[in-house]
Amino acid sequence: MGIASDIAIIVIAGFLGGLAAQRLRQPLVLGYIVAGIVLGPLTGQALITDQHQVELLAEIGVALMLFALGLEFSLGDLRPVRRIALAGTPIQIAIITVTAAAAVRFLGWSWSAALWFGAAVSLSSTMIVVKTMQAQGRLGTLSSRVMIGMLLAQDLAVVPMLILLPKLGGLEKGLPELAFAVGSAVVFLGLMLVVGLRVVPPLMAAISRWNSRELFLLAVTALGLGVGYATWQVGLSFAFGALVAGLVLSESEHSHQALSDIIPLRDLFGLLFFVSVGMLLDPAYLRANLPVVFGLAALVSLLKAGVFAGLSRAFGYGNVIPLAMGLTMFQVGELSFVVARVGVVGGHLDQEQYSLLLSVALVTMFATPPISRLTAPLYRRLRARGAERPAADHEPRARHAGQSRRHRGRRHGGPGRGAHVARIGPALRRRGTGPAPPGRLPVVRRGHGLRRRRAAHGAGGGGTGHGAPADRDRTGDRNRTGRGAAGPYAAPRPAHRRARRHRCLPRGPLRPGRVRGGAAEARGRARNHPSGAGPPGRGRRRRGAVGGGGAAGWVVGRGAWALAPAQVFTRPRYLRRRN
Repeated sequence: MGIASDIAIIVIAGFLGGLAAQRLRQPLVLGYIVAGIVLGPLTGQALITDQHQVELLAEIGVALMLFALGLEFSLGDLRPVRRIALAGTPIQIAIITVTAAAAVRFLGWSWSAALWFGAAVSLSSTMIVVKTMQAQGRLGTLSSRVMIGMLLAQDLAVVPMLILLPKLGGLEKGLPELAFAVGSAVVFLGLMLVVGLRVVPPLMAAISRWNSRELFLLAVTALGLGVGYATWQVGLSFAFGALVAGLVLSESEHSHQALSDIIPLRDLFGLLFFVSVGMLLDPAYLRANLPVVFGLAALVSLLKAGVFAGLSRAFGYGNVIPLAMGLTMFQVGELSFVVARVGVVGGHLDQEQYSLLLSVALVTMFATPPISRLTAPLYRRLRARGAERPAADHEPRARHAGQSRRHRGRRHGGPGRGAHVARIGPALRRRGTGPAPPGRLPVVRRGHGLRRRRAAHGAGGGGTGHGAPADRDRTGDRNRTGRGAAGPYAAPRPAHRRARRHRCLPRGPLRPGRVRGGAAEARGRARNHPSGAGPPGRGRRRRGAVGGGGAAGWVVGRGAWALAPAQVFTRPRYLRRRN
């Protein structure tokens, strides 16, 4: 059957490899690459009849990956950490590129191949970093925002890499060829931004009015691949054109629909790309050069960890952030395979050099999750030795700590373990209301547990709001009805800015309630609530500050104590305190 049988075998092998990676809690990309290694060198390519055709289809996967990356990119994502993302990332890429290139020069590589290697290993893996932070509950913290900002800037840096690196051979003869390539890219990018921003949005709006999802998908795919083909015709990279098309389309009001439609196609062709990457790895070369592979992987990891930690410290980030960045972002990323693949196709990297780069990348990827878990114990040891100040800009650990007799039965919570809960934790400990030791704060997570209890009381399901995934409500399940807690909730609305100093007051059993309106309206209803007496055991009424509206929640005891998504609960006197 030719190429049809090859695609079927690759998809089945990719599924099995991805399933194994998922069971081992590893990124799916690693499973795809291992599947390619099995289909390629380990079986002598007996199952694949035409590897060249697979590689051609993999080029479409590269283009679609970068096209989707352009659709997802937004300058607004970089705004909170723009200083280190936009100024620190170019410094990081330059330092690692030059240092890694100088290191492989001792292996006899040419300067052109060494620079390709250095540029490829300077990129970190967005997928692996995000997956690792999700598994450790660190998403939403300041350290995660800094890391994601730098990862987005690295993804954007692929554009000049794809422009400059293929023309580096011209440096041996002079700069005219390189200057022509840069000028062509600048002119093409300017034309695309000027013409594309005027033509693409109304064109996509007209197509969407026909209410044909198939036609809309074809239009989006034709735009990405068509612009890529146009850039290839003028001597630039096919993948670069697809990325530019995604950046242009991201400014359209239909960008979200385009991204949701293109993701399945991107994932399928991306599978072909990563499997083809594994098929090019030579296990015999890996076995014969294990000291070189592991030595170079250790060198790259230590170099990247030191650069990331030093840059974060230089840009004013302290406490645990430099350590977290160094132990989480040291790996070589999946876009490095894209850069290396362009180098192989262009003849800048030979097969042995590509195998060495791929081996180093795989070693660092597999090492990321276990090494990243060392962040908390290493930081605690540094703090115990007095080398660091207490962490004020990192998240508390989501673990229910032992309680003192004074605070037995009292619980505090905060969904998402984000920056707002990190600010609340020290305030709770200073006021003596928190049972947790320094650096620990139990977390109540919105999700399946709350929805289940809400449905049992007839209050309706509702969503999980802005908090944690619905399948990870472990700590929240401890806060059952009958125990009762009015806990700090990280509020995305302005209410959290008025209530950063407060106490959690455990009061009676929880009962379902409905909160409507914003903070002022909720406080007004609390003031005039007919129950009058407030929570049980108190002679005067308490009021709750509620941030956000329209959320199904829980009312503690009687009155207006409400525990709902995106809300903060506090006594009125703490509302008047400012940070």
